[in-house]
Amino acid sequence: MTLTQTNRLTTQEWEDLRRTLEAVANAIMVAHPGGYAEEKRMIRHEWAEGPRRFPQNEFVFQLFCAMPDELRALNEQKTAHPGGGVAETIDEAVEMCRKATDLVRAKAPEEQGNFRDVVLYMANKVAGASKEGGFLGFGGKTISDAEKSVIDRLIAVLPAAP
Repeated sequence: MTLTQTNRLTTQEWEDLRRTLEAVANAIMVAHPGGYAEEKRMIRHEWAEGPRRFPQNEFVFQLFCAMPDELRALNEQKTAHPGGGVAETIDEAVEMCRKATDLVRAKAPEEQGNFRDVVLYMANKVAGASKEGGFLGFGGKTISDAEKSVIDRLIAVLPAAP
């Protein structure tokens, strides 16, 4: 996608896509208690690294070029989980992914696969930020069943490019 093609999306639409990534990260964080600090640190790290990880893809680069205010605030919080219930937070992320997919399909259909890849990349990085279970660092799962369930729901609404 060229810079001219990225202009097909309005400033608000770019912000909506960025907030979708934020919502996905939040959904993974609340899906399973524990590891909140590591997951929060991973979000901040991946948001900063995104432009360097995908320098050849203008669409993906643009997704990471500005951190949403709510995500910045989340990263500055010292409290536990973001507001809202677990089920509501997850449902909101899934619905935002559905709407974002529709937006990308309508405005930049050639980027559907890239959008899906970035959302699932972020979800998996956050989910894998800390081990769940185990004892003294041995055993346990990198991604909990609850986090895997959220990722599966996201996969269902993020179809691969046609």
